[in-house]
Amino acid sequence: MASVLISTEVKSQAAITCTPGASCTFGDFIDAFSLNGILAVGNTGCNSGGYSFYPTPVFALTMGNTYNWTCSMGPIWQQGLAVWIDLNNDGFYTANEQLANSPSATNHAGSFYMPFTAIAGTNRSMRIRCQFGTTIPNTNSTACDPWFYGETEDYLVDIIAPPPCTSVPAANTVVAPSIAICPGSAASLSLANTYTTYGFTYAWQSATLSPFGPYTAVSGATTSAIVVPNQTITTYYQAVITCTNVTGSYSASAGQVTVSPVITDNVPYFEGFEGIQANDKLPNCSWSATNLGANALTYIASNTQGRTPRTGTKFASFFYNPGGSYYFYTNGIYMNAGVTYSASLWYQTEYFGYNNFSNFSIFYGTTQSNTGLTPIASTNGPAISNIYKQLSNTFQVPTSGLYYVAIGTTVTTGSFANYLTWDDLSITIPCDQVAPNTPTLSLLANQTNVCQGQSVNLTASGANTYTWSNGSNLSAVTEMPQNAGTAYYTVVGTNTLSGCTRTLTQAITVNSLPGVFVVASSPSVCSGSQVILTGVGAMTYTWNTNSNAPVISVVQTNATTYTVLGSNTNGCIGMASVLVGKYELPTISAQSGAPTKMCLGEYVTLTAAGSSSSYLWTSNTFPIVIGNSISVNPISTTVFTVTGTDANGCMNKTTLVQNVDMCTGLRETGLNTSKVYPNPTSGIFTVELTSASAKTIIVTDLSGRIVLNTTSTDQKVSMNLSDLANGIYYVKIQSDKGVEVTKIVKN
Repeated sequence: MASVLISTEVKSQAAITCTPGASCTFGDFIDAFSLNGILAVGNTGCNSGGYSFYPTPVFALTMGNTYNWTCSMGPIWQQGLAVWIDLNNDGFYTANEQLANSPSATNHAGSFYMPFTAIAGTNRSMRIRCQFGTTIPNTNSTACDPWFYGETEDYLVDIIAPPPCTSVPAANTVVAPSIAICPGSAASLSLANTYTTYGFTYAWQSATLSPFGPYTAVSGATTSAIVVPNQTITTYYQAVITCTNVTGSYSASAGQVTVSPVITDNVPYFEGFEGIQANDKLPNCSWSATNLGANALTYIASNTQGRTPRTGTKFASFFYNPGGSYYFYTNGIYMNAGVTYSASLWYQTEYFGYNNFSNFSIFYGTTQSNTGLTPIASTNGPAISNIYKQLSNTFQVPTSGLYYVAIGTTVTTGSFANYLTWDDLSITIPCDQVAPNTPTLSLLANQTNVCQGQSVNLTASGANTYTWSNGSNLSAVTEMPQNAGTAYYTVVGTNTLSGCTRTLTQAITVNSLPGVFVVASSPSVCSGSQVILTGVGAMTYTWNTNSNAPVISVVQTNATTYTVLGSNTNGCIGMASVLVGKYELPTISAQSGAPTKMCLGEYVTLTAAGSSSSYLWTSNTFPIVIGNSISVNPISTTVFTVTGTDANGCMNKTTLVQNVDMCTGLRETGLNTSKVYPNPTSGIFTVELTSASAKTIIVTDLSGRIVLNTTSTDQKVSMNLSDLANGIYYVKIQSDKGVEVTKIVKN
């Protein structure tokens, strides 16, 4: 009967009386099962024919509740697991009666919800099935179809109806997938809180703009948990919950189903599966695989039969059965024509020598299809290695655009390994002098032997962009090395298409400049004085005075900067300068006490003035006299020169001409003198005046010594030179009328 039902209904359902057959002799069996904390008794090990029915214990399940379960497998092989309950008691296990499934593992745990749509009653049928070589046995027919390796166990449950609702539903929230789902995938939705009473109805609604709507009804969604197929855009879902026994409803807070966008990448690209969260999950929604979960597998932990990661904890495998060709396809990766790429991955098989995985290869193509794939690297025969082995090669794409990398193999007959495991896929751009990735960089300098401070022109070519050690991004730079020795200038050239760089360095010999300096005989000199300038530290010299001698003499007329260029044996030129100041000459003036002329034998005072601090008088008849005022008695007209010296030692001079007269007659100066007679005299002479006013008569010799002195009011006064030596004397007559000096000669 069961076989007729299965065949006529195209395996859309399985009768609960169907007894599937399977082999569990190699450890492919259910070892222990518990539900709601109650352990099934007597189901350990492998049952005959891979099937058993256990009438006890009978598990009590109340509608509206969630129940936890655990199940352990035989110790050798990992098995997929699924649980069915005949909820409507119609004698068949249908798609919506598969309440739990779990991917391949040796230990399983999970929970399921007892829906209010179930029909209450006792001794309802529950089936548990495990199967080797599959991750999720979730097709309708698998509740009964015979499997090659696995075990089936049947149990009984009592389905208990809760009391009916009597009030408006309590607050609730829609639970949506916590992570983004792939485009076109189904999304499971449920309520955060279950109701322990029944009589509730559910009306699901969706919105694409915001969690606040506008909402439209989801057709056929009338249970507390639903699965919405083919999700293509981010959508918000809410459930309107109504108790049929009262008036009023409650709209559960919306849940968001996020749909992952199409993912593309650029090179470098790496994939080690470390981002997957569960077995048989792909790195992202834009990956694809042939028979994912059956022949194309991913793992989050090490497993048996050579299934171990190369790095990290996660990896991918191909399963051997059934034969055929199987592929993993990456998401789109943008690649450029004109770039050489490198593709690499690592693989290992279960045992060394098994040869049933043939032509394990890396390809690229423009679609996620094995049609039109271009091979990159291949084992070109059986893939055999019991330790991780690298498969790699370089390649170029014909045009720039989006490409998919495929990893594929063909399963053939022969001694067989169960799994071909691989890890650590990388697509990179090799830059180690790989053409055309690495730029053909060149670096030229206009000269490689320079003096300190001399400019060097450096030019790079052969790349798209440049980065110099001085921070410049130009193709050419000018440098002026300041330190003697060897200067190094580095440029990094980049091929912007590949990102590869090449570095070149140019060495420049930098010759030292001569240590030229100037020594001046004095930092400042008097105007018109000479300065001796000496150049030191070089081989040859050139002065700004146009002299080429190492020592030069210049006359200082103004404060002047003197510069010398000195060169050494390398031809390098140093420069030095010195500022020589100028002191102004002091100002000098001279004045005579007798501004017009003086009589022979008289004394006169000469006075110098100006900015000097000392004065020196000279003439051709008088000795050198120091002082600003001097008394002299020249016997003839004499030129006096006075030289002044200031605090800086600067000297200036001026001349004064002192006129001398013989003065042989009276010289009237307002006294109305009559005469002095006789003149010359032998001793006695008379001074006669025209008035009888009081007067003083003084007679001095040529040295200025007073020899006679008298005062009288007489008009005639007699004076006697008899006791004095012959010679010239001066007679000075002074009264209130004035002063008169005359010369008298004694014979």
